[in-house]
Amino acid sequence: MQRIFRKHASDNGFTLIELLICVAIIAILATVAIPAYFSHTMRSRQTRAISELMIIKAAQERYFAEHGSYAGTITILDGYAGAGTSYTNLAYRYWIRADTTGMATTIMALGDLNGDGNRTNDWRVSIQDLNAKPREFAPGNEGFSWSSLADVFN
Repeated sequence: MQRIFRKHASDNGFTLIELLICVAIIAILATVAIPAYFSHTMRSRQTRAISELMIIKAAQERYFAEHGSYAGTITILDGYAGAGTSYTNLAYRYWIRADTTGMATTIMALGDLNGDGNRTNDWRVSIQDLNAKPREFAPGNEGFSWSSLADVFN
């Protein structure tokens, strides 16, 4: 005996309302996930800059041990952290502000926080005392706001 199967309306695929619900769920997830991703990316860039500042700090200390004063420009430090190390080719722009005696120095990093190439989102981290860890963070301006290192990552 032969059976005859009938097609039901539900056998044709998804309904429009089911697709709209899926799109709405994806949109809600995206509104939560995308800002969290960008926030994580910015924190990782800050961490990288602080790490590279500490490398430059160590190179300054080596330079001071050899020459009796701190380097006045970042290019002088090339090679002080190992062969082939160039501080001018790192991911961010770094510079040094040294006083005229060469006994005090400030190391600063400048990077585009959100990666859009727009310099209105510049951020700066600096080491003023080579015995200290990076403590300063000031987004979008020339000044520095004093804050603890933990506050940089909040």
